[in-house]
Amino acid sequence: MKNRNVFLILAIVLCSYSVTAQSDAATYFAKYITAMKFYEGKELPVNHEKAFQLMKECADEGQMDEAMLKLGVMYKLGLGTQKSEKKAFEWVKNATYNNNPKALYILGDFYRRGLGVEQSFSQAKISFEASAKYGFSKSKAVLGYFYYKGLGTEQSYKNAVKFFKEASEEGEVTATYFLGVCHKNGYGVTKDDSKANYYFKQAKKSGYKRAEKEQDLHSFEVDKKRDLNYQNNFLIIRGKKAQQKAL
Repeated sequence: MKNRNVFLILAIVLCSYSVTAQSDAATYFAKYITAMKFYEGKELPVNHEKAFQLMKECADEGQMDEAMLKLGVMYKLGLGTQKSEKKAFEWVKNATYNNNPKALYILGDFYRRGLGVEQSFSQAKISFEASAKYGFSKSKAVLGYFYYKGLGTEQSYKNAVKFFKEASEEGEVTATYFLGVCHKNGYGVTKDDSKANYYFKQAKKSGYKRAEKEQDLHSFEVDKKRDLNYQNNFLIIRGKKAQQKAL
């Protein structure tokens, strides 16, 4: 009889806890929706200060990934709070603890650009890989580019084409464009002008203007300066790490 009573008490406690947890989740979700209305100016006038305050409550107390991620964006842009790339990075990183694929992608972008953290293509690649694992197509497109240029990894056209193809099939126009480039030049695939033109046309249909320029060029790249800067930054960082190890 005692065991039965203990079981009933335990069941009531667990049930009560579950109801409370659901209630709290609903409360924070409602706050998040209100915060987004203030943030976007939909149904409510734009008020970034109120949006920030509500987002902070959802992130601190409700442990909501999306609220943490939005806080990161607000700190990055200085919306409703003082601009701080360091705090932006910290909140975006917090948002990745539950493997939020979008947060992992944005964290990778922070590492890639050196926003609020020391620039690191290798750390960026780790984040993009984790994001791609959960099906985030933009991360697949970026991984393709990392392999294409050898950023944070050994250069590999074969791996680049693999990720470009996956991302392109999921609607990432940048990846479609680079598939055209790879087929045009024989990078990681057999050189094939008809396939190259097909991918360039698909990219142009989606409004990607570089595709049309690339078709008219006899050699790649359209944006040599940007890519050279990327590669130089990677080499500089790798050189510094080598010096630190030597010390």
